[in-house]
Amino acid sequence: GAVRSATLAKNRSLAVQYAQEGMEALRSVRDRSFSELPTSGTSRMVWTGSEWGVLVGSETIGSFTRSFTSTQSSPGKLKIAMTVAWTDTAGNHTVDLTTYLTDWQ
Repeated sequence: GAVRSATLAKNRSLAVQYAQEGMEALRSVRDRSFSELPTSGTSRMVWTGSEWGVLVGSETIGSFTRSFTSTQSSPGKLKIAMTVAWTDTAGNHTVDLTTYLTDWQ
């Protein structure tokens, strides 16, 4: 039981880090050009070698899957829900972070 709890805590910590990284990547895309962010649907971030971009779908990072959904809540304002999921011997798990991004420039 202790090993399972320690593994879950480690994986949850990694998932939170991946979700936070994803949010920071989206902020960098927003800062470059708000219009590059999707206004709906499920998407993923991609590192081009020099900057972050956005593509449709989800990405796999080791045993984790990361994606985000965006919803336009009003003109110039997006609701972003970042999800990181993984499966281990205890079952399926997810970490969700939500934020709003605005076209502030």
